[in-house]
Amino acid sequence: TTYAIIDADVWEYKFVFNGEMSKPGEYDKTWIDFKRDHTYDFGKASQVMGSGKYNYNLNRNELLIVDNDSSQKPQEWSVKNAGDVMILIGTSTYKDNATQMKLERVKESIKE
Repeated sequence: TTYAIIDADVWEYKFVFNGEMSKPGEYDKTWIDFKRDHTYDFGKASQVMGSGKYNYNLNRNELLIVDNDSSQKPQEWSVKNAGDVMILIGTSTYKDNATQMKLERVKESIKE
């Protein structure tokens, strides 16, 4: 099962905190697009930079992301949703617990 809170439209990164806060505008047009078939792709503007598979567990509000590039480690995120805003808080499972991100839902035109 997929959930519209994850797979409806495209998510644009707004801020990333990983020891220090990203600068305003640093992630403009950087996006991730979760599909209903449990795949995703990500990129910047019209350039697709990668893809993979994901699973969202609604009961635990956790998102597991596994990149198609086997050199990239899996990621697990605790998800906080509020309308068109999603906060991802890294878990300790894959040592992402020092990272938090804010994403906003946007229309697919960001990918152009």
